[in-house]
Amino acid sequence: PARGKGAADKQETAQLELQELEARASRTEARKQEVQSTVRELKADRAQLRQRLIDTAARIRESEAQIEEAETRLGRLADRERILRASLKARRATLADVLAALQRLGRTPPPALVVRPEDALEAIRSAILMGAIVPELRVEAQALANDLGELVELRRQIGEEKERLAADTEALSNERVRIEALIESRRSSLAATLA
Repeated sequence: PARGKGAADKQETAQLELQELEARASRTEARKQEVQSTVRELKADRAQLRQRLIDTAARIRESEAQIEEAETRLGRLADRERILRASLKARRATLADVLAALQRLGRTPPPALVVRPEDALEAIRSAILMGAIVPELRVEAQALANDLGELVELRRQIGEEKERLAADTEALSNERVRIEALIESRRSSLAATLA
């Protein structure tokens, strides 16, 4: 009888150990499933993070290209403005002479034939002189107006280009901050995965 009781105790102990091992195996299997699920999530997160890094890097390259183009356009506009200013500066003396001639003509107009018929020769000379000067003055005035209009347009374009450049530079800065945050997130994710 004692032997039967000892065998029953062993069998009961073995049964308890078996149940405990089965419970542990079940918990281990559940933990394994949980870890595998976490690994899948981390892989998905890493793939998403990698894609976001790629997209952000592409936006950074695009922003840098836009900034480079804006700087090139700005340089061309500045060169054109310098050329135009030099042209106006070079013609400054000619324009001053023309304006002085117009002032002199305004102070001493040509004599009228009706008032003093004896000054007919002087009136004809004045008319010939006016006929020669006025078209030239008109051409010079039109050229000056065109150059000044172009200068105003160049300044407007330069202002717009500077605004675009500032916006592109700010966008680039924001993208760089974003990529740094993504890289830090990736490092954290990697450290968590390793842990």
